[in-house]
Amino acid sequence: MAYCQICGRRGQIGRIARHRRGVASRKFAKRAPKKSRRFGANLQKTTFYINGRRITVVVCTRCLKKLRQASLAEKIKLLQKAVGPISVKKPAKKAKAPAVKTAKKEKKEEKKEKTVKKKKAVEKKKPAKKKKNAQK
Repeated sequence: MAYCQICGRRGQIGRIARHRRGVASRKFAKRAPKKSRRFGANLQKTTFYINGRRITVVVCTRCLKKLRQASLAEKIKLLQKAVGPISVKKPAKKAKAPAVKTAKKEKKEEKKEKTVKKKKAVEKKKPAKKKKNAQK
C-alpha cells in the first residue's frame, strides 16, 4: 500500500451512498444503500535535484506544494524525513572508462605523430634567426 514518504498519509476506508430508487411498501425501501470502498491519497512520484544528487520520492499533493514553495534548506529538511541524510557537498565525479580505439582513430593518431616529427625535423634544419637590437 502506497504512502507519502514525508507525512505518512495513506488511503482510507469509508462508505459511499448509492442513490437509487427502492422498492415500495417495505421498511427502509427508499433509503440509499451504503457500500464500503477505499479512498486513496493523491500521491505523486516526483524527482528533485539537490546539490547534483537526484532524489525520487512519493509524496502527497499537500507535501508536494510545500516542497515546491520551500527554500533549499527547507527542502533538504523535508526530504531527509523521506530519504535519510542528504550531503551538502557535491558527489565526486566518476572516472570514465577507457575508450576503445578503432582503426580509423589509430590511423589519425599515426598521421598526427608523423606531422609532428616532420615539423621538428624542419625546425632543426633552419638556422635560428638573430634578434635585432632594439636600440640603434
